[in-house]
Amino acid sequence: MKGQYGDNWLWNTNRLGDLENNRWFCIEQFARMNTPGRNDGILRGWVDGKLAFEKTDVRMRDVDALKIETVWLNVYYGGTWTAKADYHLYIDEVVISRRSVGPLSATAHE
Repeated sequence: MKGQYGDNWLWNTNRLGDLENNRWFCIEQFARMNTPGRNDGILRGWVDGKLAFEKTDVRMRDVDALKIETVWLNVYYGGTWTAKADYHLYIDEVVISRRSVGPLSATAHE
């Protein structure tokens, strides 16, 4: 990756990564490790069932022993500056699966 902190990959297909306040979203992610030493790993992301991000030339590893072992939910907003207000985020219905789950019905969170 380029730069001190790596590349910046945005979920910006059709601006689907621009989430609005005060509503629930279904965020799905897919990761497939690359063949060791090759740039053929895959990362995909969906917002409410619509493809928002895709990268199919990812190189994550050079040895077969490196696998996906943990799922980590990480939210970062900011930098070295101080936020002007408190921000809140609600996360619900987390699923880890080998198959797509897709969005819940609109009334699931009411």
